[in-house]
Amino acid sequence: MCLTRALRPAGSGQPPGPREWVLRMVHAPVTRFLSHPVTAFLLFVGSLYAVYFTPLFDTLVRYHWGHEFMSVHFLLTGYLFYCCLS
Repeated sequence: MCLTRALRPAGSGQPPGPREWVLRMVHAPVTRFLSHPVTAFLLFVGSLYAVYFTPLFDTLVRYHWGHEFMSVHFLLTGYLFYCCLS
């Protein structure tokens, strides 16, 4: 967590700063669930099968936004999967 080391903690009596927001986001239940290795694996591999072996693929490649959505989705799920295993 280089970001939490780089940001200064908010002083006592001050409102939460960026460091506290990052810590809340990292320790949130949703983040813990998504960063579990089994969940990350299912998202990564399952989404490949869900897109490429269903009619959803024809819809997504027909439109520019669909192609961009696929690129961003596979990039994020791949990154999540890689980070959970390393």
